[in-house]
Amino acid sequence: GFPGNQPGQRWDARSATAWIGPDNDEVRLEGGVEMLAPSQGEALPARFSTDHLSVFTESERARTDAAVTITQG
Repeated sequence: GFPGNQPGQRWDARSATAWIGPDNDEVRLEGGVEMLAPSQGEALPARFSTDHLSVFTESERARTDAAVTITQG
């Protein structure tokens, strides 16, 4: 998972392969990327699905040029 600023804010990320940059500031996920957002109280978490995704840990941002499907609940 990716850390958040507060306890309970970790994202669960899965993919076929991953690459971590030398300074741990970028993580590239490729192949069947699935990210599950942290739970928000009673609401079911959102799920993000895409082919590939770059996550920038310092700025807490993610980027892809592939289609992304977002499912809530």
